[in-house]
Amino acid sequence: MTGDSDKRQGRIPAYVSRIIESARTLRERGAFEPPPRVVGDAISAAMAKAGTRAQGRDTRTVVMAFALATAFIAALSLCLPYRGIDTMGYGGTIYSPTDVLDCYRLWFDLNVAPLFDNTLYNLTALKLAQFAETHEGGMYTMVTNRAMVTAIVVICGMMLAVSGLLFQTSFRNPLATPSMLGVSDGVTLGCIVFAWLGNGSISEDPVLYLLCVYGFGAATVLVVLLLSRGISGGARYNVFDMLLLGTVITQLLGGVNAFVQNFVMDYGTWQLFYDVQQATDALREPLVRQVVVAVFVLTLLPALVLRFRLNLIAFSNDEGRMMGVRTGVLRGLALVLGASMQLAAIASIGPVAMLSLAVPFLVRYLMPSDFRSQFLGNCLIGTALLLTCMLIQHFAVIDIITVPVGTIVSLLIIPFFVWVVALGRGRW
Repeated sequence: MTGDSDKRQGRIPAYVSRIIESARTLRERGAFEPPPRVVGDAISAAMAKAGTRAQGRDTRTVVMAFALATAFIAALSLCLPYRGIDTMGYGGTIYSPTDVLDCYRLWFDLNVAPLFDNTLYNLTALKLAQFAETHEGGMYTMVTNRAMVTAIVVICGMMLAVSGLLFQTSFRNPLATPSMLGVSDGVTLGCIVFAWLGNGSISEDPVLYLLCVYGFGAATVLVVLLLSRGISGGARYNVFDMLLLGTVITQLLGGVNAFVQNFVMDYGTWQLFYDVQQATDALREPLVRQVVVAVFVLTLLPALVLRFRLNLIAFSNDEGRMMGVRTGVLRGLALVLGASMQLAAIASIGPVAMLSLAVPFLVRYLMPSDFRSQFLGNCLIGTALLLTCMLIQHFAVIDIITVPVGTIVSLLIIPFFVWVVALGRGRW
C-alpha cells in the first residue's frame, strides 16, 4: 500500500505542486485572514443601502398606482351622481367628461381669468348665456357642487384611514380604532337626539345637528378617558384599561341605541333619524362642510407635520424614557387627533368606521412600517375606497330605500380585510 501511495504522489504534475506551494506562501502572509472590520462595515452598509433602494422603488410603485387610482376615481365622481346631492333617492344625471371639462372652463373664465384681466368681469353674463344655450340647464351648478362634495369625501377618507393608523400604532394593537372608544355610537346617539329635538331635516337646523353629533361623540370619548384615568389611579393613562372600557361603553351605547330605534321611536321620528344618519344628507349643508374642513386643518395637518415624531408612539413610556422622549404626550396627542378625525368624518358621511380598521391593515401589508409611508398610503387608499363606496351608494337602491353607505363600506371592504389578515398573520 505504501508503494502505491508513493507511486501516486510521484505522478502529481509539477504545476500542481507549484500551486500548493503558492497557497502555503499566501497563507503565511495572511492573505486568507478575515477582512478588516472597516471593510465588513462598508459591505454591510452597501447591502443595506441597496435593500433600501429596492424597497423604495417598490414603495414608489405602490404609491404611484394608488395615486393614479385615486385621481381617476375623483375625476369619475364629477361625472356620476351622489345620493342625496343630485336627487333624493335614485336617479340623477350622468355627465360626459367633455361636459364636465366645459363646466370647469366656464368656472375658470368666471372666477380665475378676471383676476388677471379686469375687462373680463363685463363678459360674465355673456359667457353664462352662451353656456346655457349649448348645455343642459343646471349642469354648471350641479358639476361644481359635485366637486365640493368630492373634496369633502376626500378629506373624510383621509381622516378615517389616518385615525385608524394613529390608534393602532398608539395601542400597538391592530384592532384598535376610535370607534372602540365610542365615537361612532356617540354620533348615533346624537342623531337620535336630533331626530327627537329637530323639526325636520339637517337643512332646517344644521347648528342643532352639529351640536348633537359632535357633542355626544366627544362626550363619549371623554367619559372613557376619565374612567380609564380613574381606574389607573390618576397617575397615567393605561391603554389596556382605555381599550377595555371603550369596548364596554360601546356595547352599552349600541344596546341603548338599538332599543330606542326599535321600541321607542315612532315611524316619523325613525324616518328622520334614518335620513340624518344613513343618507349623507349632511354633505349638502355648507356649515357641515365648513366644520369638516376646519377639523381637517386642525387634526390631519398637525399629524402630517409630526409624521417623523409619531414613529415614537409605537414605543412604551419606559422605552421612550430611556431614549429621552416623552412618548406619553405624543400618544395622548395622537389619540385626540384620531378621535377628532373619525368624529368629523362620521358626522358628515355616516357610520363608515370600518374604514379606520381595514385600511391601516391593507397599507401595513403593502408598504414599509415607517409612519411616514404608512401616513401617505392610508391617505390614498382611504380616499379611493370611500369615494368608490359613495358612488356605489347612489345606484344601490332597493325599492325606494337607498342602501346605507356604511353597509356598502362593509360589504366592499370585509373580503379584502379577511384576505389581508390571512396573508399578513403574524406580521404585526
